[in-house]
Amino acid sequence: MGFTGSKKNTLAQQENRINALQYEQSTYGATKQVVYGTNMICGNLIDNTDFTAIEHKSTVKMGKGGASQTSVSYTYKSRVIIALCFGTINSIKQVLFDDGVYNLNQLNLTFFNGSANQNVWGEMQSLHPDHALSYRNLAYVAGYIDLTTSAGVPQYNFEVAGKCIANGLDANPKDVIVDILSNSIYGAGFSSDYIDNNTFNEFSKYCIANNLFLSPVYNAQEEAQSALTDLAEICNSTFVWTQGKLKILPLADEAVTGNNQTWTPDLTPIYDLTEDDFLDDDEPVKCTRSDQADIYNSVKIEYKNRANEYNIEVVEAQDLANIELYGLRAADTTKAHQICTTDIAQRTAQLALERGIAVRNTYTFKLPLKYILLDPMDIVTLTYKRMGLDREPVRIIKIEENDNQLEIEAEEMVIGSASPAKIETQEAVSMSINANQQVGNVNPIVIFEPPMELTQNTLEVWVGVSSPQNLFGGCEVWVSDDDSTYKLFGRIDTQIRQGILKNDLLESSENPDMTQTITVDMNMSNSELLSGTKEDADRLNTLCYVDGELMAYQNAELTDIGIYNLSYLNRGAYSSEIKAHYKDSQFARIDEDVFLKIPFCKEDIGKKLAIKCPTFNSFGAGLQSIGDVLPYYYTIQGTALKQAPENVTGLTSYYSDGFNILTWQPVDDTRSVVYEIRKGSSWGKGQCLGRIAGNTFTARGNGTYFIKAFVPDYNVYSAEAASLEITGARLVQNVIEIIDEHELGYPGEKTKSLFINEYGILSLSGQGLVSEIPVVSEIESLLFYGGIMQEGTYTCEQTVDIGAAAKCYVYIDYNFLGENPFATISKIPKISEVERFIEDFGAFITNSRIQISIAGEDEVFGEWRDFVAGQYYGRKFKFRAILSSSSPNVVTKLENFTINIDVPDIVETGNSILIPTEGKRVDFEKHFHDTPNLQVTILNKAQGDDEFITNLDATGFNICLKNVDQPITKTINFVAQGY
Repeated sequence: MGFTGSKKNTLAQQENRINALQYEQSTYGATKQVVYGTNMICGNLIDNTDFTAIEHKSTVKMGKGGASQTSVSYTYKSRVIIALCFGTINSIKQVLFDDGVYNLNQLNLTFFNGSANQNVWGEMQSLHPDHALSYRNLAYVAGYIDLTTSAGVPQYNFEVAGKCIANGLDANPKDVIVDILSNSIYGAGFSSDYIDNNTFNEFSKYCIANNLFLSPVYNAQEEAQSALTDLAEICNSTFVWTQGKLKILPLADEAVTGNNQTWTPDLTPIYDLTEDDFLDDDEPVKCTRSDQADIYNSVKIEYKNRANEYNIEVVEAQDLANIELYGLRAADTTKAHQICTTDIAQRTAQLALERGIAVRNTYTFKLPLKYILLDPMDIVTLTYKRMGLDREPVRIIKIEENDNQLEIEAEEMVIGSASPAKIETQEAVSMSINANQQVGNVNPIVIFEPPMELTQNTLEVWVGVSSPQNLFGGCEVWVSDDDSTYKLFGRIDTQIRQGILKNDLLESSENPDMTQTITVDMNMSNSELLSGTKEDADRLNTLCYVDGELMAYQNAELTDIGIYNLSYLNRGAYSSEIKAHYKDSQFARIDEDVFLKIPFCKEDIGKKLAIKCPTFNSFGAGLQSIGDVLPYYYTIQGTALKQAPENVTGLTSYYSDGFNILTWQPVDDTRSVVYEIRKGSSWGKGQCLGRIAGNTFTARGNGTYFIKAFVPDYNVYSAEAASLEITGARLVQNVIEIIDEHELGYPGEKTKSLFINEYGILSLSGQGLVSEIPVVSEIESLLFYGGIMQEGTYTCEQTVDIGAAAKCYVYIDYNFLGENPFATISKIPKISEVERFIEDFGAFITNSRIQISIAGEDEVFGEWRDFVAGQYYGRKFKFRAILSSSSPNVVTKLENFTINIDVPDIVETGNSILIPTEGKRVDFEKHFHDTPNLQVTILNKAQGDDEFITNLDATGFNICLKNVDQPITKTINFVAQGY
């Protein structure tokens, strides 16, 4: 017997494979670029190895029993080195590529700053030592990169933070000029001995005060004179060679202050020249005025705009009044790519315009050699009556020596024309879209366990995300169960309709709830809600998640942008708990196929998941780094399996052998149930004293005790804790010592992990140091920066000495509590119900304990041991408290620590004594020699209940009970002790 099958056809599509790298730009002998300040440059490929073609094959079936189509495509990688510019430079700020903005890590590139002693690229050294060069004094990037689909090197544009950066981005022109003059490799090799430091320093002040910073790039051979002249003209300055020194002098004629620097021009004339000083008697001073036709009233500057990705733009300065009179006369556009900000470009253009229009007169005259010390840029005054000049200030621009006389050319000085007006300019708006831009974090994610009805009888955790960003495309979902190792679980491409409540929604005994309306703000997800019918609400077609409760609505009334009022609420869907929800609680519409579903099994219940959701944009790019995303935590509850056991009832107490015993009615449950006992101000903050299977427990000191039934198999408690306040946990006898450590301010020895807070409570401290905090405004807690110390020990200062070794009762009243110092209460609407909103911290402080050490008549103390209230034999006693926390987010505190030591005396107890409304005389059965101490406990005590005791003596006491002023009948326990 054999098998026969139909013959299937296979179609194949395969693109041509490229076998070598395609060069975009790799020029031998190209000039090394020099970058000052911050500017955008392209690189030059100088080496490549390990070209690799990676095959990608996919098969698609063409219907049942039909042919299948296989397609083969290729991507390419290569190990490359791309030269940038002369070093040493500061950094690569960003890389523009393929309509996106990237950092070097995203492109798998390593940066080398071009220092004189930089090392060889490690990858090249280990893989191809024959290619391993250090490229000293050359900044470059290297990496094993993805090539284009045509196997070419991508056209990267690098924003380089180069040399001489002065203001964080650009360079001080003075530093650039000095480097070009003096650098022996790419500069003029000009000796610093010939540079006039005074004028260069004044020039630097002038540039700083004017916020005049530049970022020139020199990518081709150029005469130093040309480069320096361009820089001086942009800075409204000029060079002067005099007395063996090179000077640079600004033309500005007004003082300026900026960037904490003030520059003041020296406008003092060197000489006041009159007709007696000039050599030509016929026409001692000649004036030449430029023709109006040669005056430009429109000046344009071409620059690279950093705010627009260094695209070339043009600013224009115009004199509208001059244009109105003489018509438009535009100068040729001046190329000034050293400028990278619109403000500097506009001021440069405005200055050139104003000087060209204002400074039109040029004077020539001759002086004898006694004025040989005059230099260009010096200011003199001219007095020549025939020309109407009376101490007219002029600036010398040229001096020539000829036939023992000085021929001088000067220009008029129009004060203010050399200092441009500050004109507000509007930046050009870039219309390009950065396809790699990130859209930031998602809104607080919605995580819950849906009922079996929604999961087809499987256990699942649902995760939903949303974002207010229009370019939000979705997110990846990474999951970890140890908050260390994350795995990519899935991807969400559709956001949920998510919002928050704008008002409180209270519990309701009626369902559907037709009296309350919830207001929902959906702007966080830019989504809308639509009304349904009554049947839609009843059939849960408009199902929503509201802070743990599932409900559906009928009406969705739009009241404002993104704000809806929802009414006719079908609450408690799928047996979810109907509870109160408060303003700012999470809201999400449960739509199909928008939640990521994480399956789990029973063994996973109790496991804490850490979930990170790095986003990407609508282009599928701009993916956040998983390391930059904070996790959301969720502990798997097994909600679909769990049901809370019944609340504990019948909690009461009685005395046995001098101790107060708690007892309660067992819970009727088929599961294995234990009882958790806590002591403190509330269930959430109280210390867990233990879990027991029975229904009796010996009280450990005065305080309020809380008891819940607990199902270990499903980690579920009863909904409400039964509570009882104990004020007579131990019958005192002859009290010989009472030490209230809290009242004393905890004067004993404390380990470094403990401190006393502002309320006088002993507390664990934080692990970090204040000096290590990077930004104080960004941390959640100053006291607990770095996490919480896990354990600390407080040893009492006082040693109790009872005088002689004897049996005595030691009783300690203490109260440990746990709190989260990083939590905020700003969102808790009702402080009185805080227990509903705080995390369960009691389980984290179980190991906190009191210890005792005892010495006999030999006064030698034994080992420390955990304290248990009872009878001890000894003479001296020492005590200490160990504060312990098993969570880095829960701080353990000791708010009460009172030590009592007494010796036995006569004790009488009475239990379940009914006190009628008229009161009662209770007689002691035992004989007391003196009036004993009396402790009375009202059973089932209600608010306002109080006992009134009179005629207390050695034989008994009178007692009546009242609630406020009304006599009541109730049952009491009492204990009397004395001699």
